Amino acid sequence: MTAVEKAKDLVTTFYNVPNPIEGEGLSNWAIYNKDAAKQCALVAVNEIIEENKNIAHNYVDDFRLLYWQAVKEEIHNV
Repeated sequence: MTAVEKAKDLVTTFYNVPNPIEGEGLSNWAIYNKDAAKQCALVAVNEIIEENKNIAHNYVDDFRLLYWQAVKEEIHNV
């Protein structure tokens, strides 16, 4: 999955979280709060980036870190 696709997937995942007040499904609350979905996605990606910084560095780990940093940048464009 590309960084752009992953960014869209994460934002969509948080965007479709049901509003506990209105029950299941996409609600006016979710539609109104796409920015909140982006913020949630950024929190998740920041956690992943921090965890990857603590891993012993090699080519695969460095590539993984660069991937998640690219996802973080793309979340702003979703």
